[in-house]
Amino acid sequence: MLMASCADSESMRQQASHTSHMQKAEGDSTIYGLACEGCNDTIIVMLTNIDLQPDTFNVLQASMLHRVFGRVKTGDEIAIVPNREDGTTADMVIDLQQMKDSWCYMVTPQLRRRASISDSLHQQMLLNMPDSVRRRLLKPVEFGFTLEGNHIVRSIGMIPQQSRDNSPVVYPKVKRYREWHIFNGRLVLSNANTDTLRRNIPTVSDTAEFVQLRRDTLVLRFTNGTQQQYYRK
Repeated sequence: MLMASCADSESMRQQASHTSHMQKAEGDSTIYGLACEGCNDTIIVMLTNIDLQPDTFNVLQASMLHRVFGRVKTGDEIAIVPNREDGTTADMVIDLQQMKDSWCYMVTPQLRRRASISDSLHQQMLLNMPDSVRRRLLKPVEFGFTLEGNHIVRSIGMIPQQSRDNSPVVYPKVKRYREWHIFNGRLVLSNANTDTLRRNIPTVSDTAEFVQLRRDTLVLRFTNGTQQQYYRK
């Protein structure tokens, strides 16, 4: 009955057919669609954007292994990575609806290292720095990104102009992205240039595994081994 009610919803069928992930990249085994009534910690009922018919996936093992990212609600756009041997079992579930939001973290500058100063003197300067000066110079800045529909990424935060010149502090380099995709359960963030026809040409891509996706927290582990925690803005 639950599957029938989901399939009979014309509005949900139309929404599923126009999800932003309808065109998958070659080699992506992820299934995209909308969550239907009946989802719980054991099963996910999903209206896919392939045949617009509800499918049921067993997610018990994925739940036990903490591979369900986000709290799935009816009508949410979701992504499922099916098990290779059993297509009715999900190895991973991602709630894209909850993921599409603004995520930030704080970036703290470092005292600029002068070539004419030894390491020991540089450390001594840090130790002797008055708290009032430390608060003024080493002021954290909020960075992050907003994940939107149609694979759009909008950057959050800018490095103060004075830190780029002869400021006594320097901020770490922060990558800025313009596109995002899901590929086999991983998040791919891409920067891009625009050609003469105003088409985006990807230039740099970073791939990250999902570690955690909760109401206020997103944790990603990038392929270079770094792990970044974000808070929902």
